[in-house]
Amino acid sequence: MARKSSLLSTRVLLTCAAIGVAAGLVSAGLAYASFLISATVPLLYGAMIGVYFLPGVIAQSLLRMPLVALITNMLSALVGLAFAPHLAAAFLGTALLIGILQELVFVIFRYRRWDTWLYYIPPVVGGLAFGLLVWTTFDAERFALATQIIYLSLFFISPLGFTLIGRGVAAALTRAGVSGGTTRGR
Repeated sequence: MARKSSLLSTRVLLTCAAIGVAAGLVSAGLAYASFLISATVPLLYGAMIGVYFLPGVIAQSLLRMPLVALITNMLSALVGLAFAPHLAAAFLGTALLIGILQELVFVIFRYRRWDTWLYYIPPVVGGLAFGLLVWTTFDAERFALATQIIYLSLFFISPLGFTLIGRGVAAALTRAGVSGGTTRGR
């Protein structure tokens, strides 16, 4: 049986920080790539949004504790904005919204249920919400119907795909013993 650990324990915070730094570096690189993609192939913009779900789902899957998704997403945003300070509001706003969405699902069950399907609610809701929000920014109605369908599908598929990847990363880290002493009853 795994030992219970406090949210503010050094081990938990360092785990969140390690995940946040790694994801923040990826986010920073992606932020610069998104300018090029938005200008040249805006249809593919939705394929990138899923990466912002990655730090929170890894932290939640690995640690199964309250607030770790929000903390890890915010740390990831801070790292990202260190490399792209002009996008501070976007990094922080996205991390906050996704972190809250990821936490909200587990708050409903008072952090007592960690069923696999619960991890996939935030990417579905968030992906579609971001897709519709960005839809207006890119004026997607001007595209052909098939292009519009592909565009919205990428906002749906990308967060789901990155959530699946994040769950796989967390499982690999657990097998490697990284979560030792931090995980609540598996």
